[in-house]
Amino acid sequence: MQDPLIEIHLESDREQFAPSDFLSGEFWVRLKREHEIQALEYSVIWITEGKGEEDIGVHYFQRRNRTALVSDALSQPQRFSTVLPASPLTYEGMILKIRWCVRVRIFLSGGREVTKDREFDLGHCSIPEIDLKEQDDLPRNSE
Repeated sequence: MQDPLIEIHLESDREQFAPSDFLSGEFWVRLKREHEIQALEYSVIWITEGKGEEDIGVHYFQRRNRTALVSDALSQPQRFSTVLPASPLTYEGMILKIRWCVRVRIFLSGGREVTKDREFDLGHCSIPEIDLKEQDDLPRNSE
């Protein structure tokens, strides 16, 4: 059985947002007749990746259970919007990364899940890469 198709679109096709910006968009779910949805969740989250355990922070969350879902309505765009927080900012470090995304998750009968993420940047912080060759050229203190 083929999984449902999930599409997520951010308004203005922006990839970069600042703290306090308004994030809005929509998503669509393409279902086959054999798919029986138990629940649908959509959220705006940040995720850490790298050394240590993965952390997930939830900024915005909505869940619709089976009784609140109408399969035909899911083929129509479902809108979402939120004001983005001040932190944490998107971060691309060597040991740790923080990424933001809109996540849509569908729970199907039989315990199956289908998840789609649409990443975006909130601010952006990174450590400048150090050119090791330039470091070798720096004068050294001699004692």
